[in-house]
Amino acid sequence: MAPDRSPIWPEGLVGSITHSDGLAVAVAGYSKDWLGLGIDLEPATGLEVDLIDEIARPEERADLGDQRLLAAKRLFSVKEAAYKAQYPITGVLFGFHALRVSWADGAAHYTDHPECAGIMAADRNRILPIRQWCDDGLILSLSAIPR
Repeated sequence: MAPDRSPIWPEGLVGSITHSDGLAVAVAGYSKDWLGLGIDLEPATGLEVDLIDEIARPEERADLGDQRLLAAKRLFSVKEAAYKAQYPITGVLFGFHALRVSWADGAAHYTDHPECAGIMAADRNRILPIRQWCDDGLILSLSAIPR
């Protein structure tokens, strides 16, 4: 583990680790193929109401729908995965409002949030692909940034 708590992978590999409720999952790939990989695993329970504003941007809150607590948890999970995928590229720590999720596009995008100021312009324009699966009471989110 690095001083910033990120995993250290062997030369030539990138990857991500997650755990929840007695399960641990890792994903790894060759750095010649992937700039970054991020994975997150969460129980498919609703997010606490008081955390929604911290996780979701205003436009995302408007799209949460009827099952807003579960939708907010799904949003949390996919943002976690995208953050983990982009961190080895940018090295920038930021909060949830620095990313905007577009489910229709299958991507997360950097926003104009001040926490993104330290990210180089070329990296800020990078699309962060996202995928998510919900089954058996779990949410599994993946972000895989191709080279």
